[in-house]
Amino acid sequence: MAGAGISVAMGSAADLTQLHADAVLLNGQLVQLIEALKTSRRTRKVIRQNLVWALVYNVCALPLAAAGMVPPWLAAIGMSISSLIVVLNALRLGKASTQPQHQHNPAVGAQVAS
Repeated sequence: MAGAGISVAMGSAADLTQLHADAVLLNGQLVQLIEALKTSRRTRKVIRQNLVWALVYNVCALPLAAAGMVPPWLAAIGMSISSLIVVLNALRLGKASTQPQHQHNPAVGAQVAS
């Protein structure tokens, strides 16, 4: 485990193994690793989107507010809306994970909801 880049232990593994693992699969289904990777990729994408949005907004809005070209009340509303956009964008992750995912089961040849 110590030499691996990423280590995953099964829920039935020894306590010491679970302690040193990066992740523990509680239900013992390796398919969950694929879902975890997909979720992590979506999360990283949303984090990047939020960082870019915040950077662009602050680079554009802060100089205008500092120069007095935007009234303080409008700057406060703009910052609140910017924060709301970031939160709503992040909430898309939770929405995507609650929708049923369809997997192809090659043994049956049909779509199965997981």
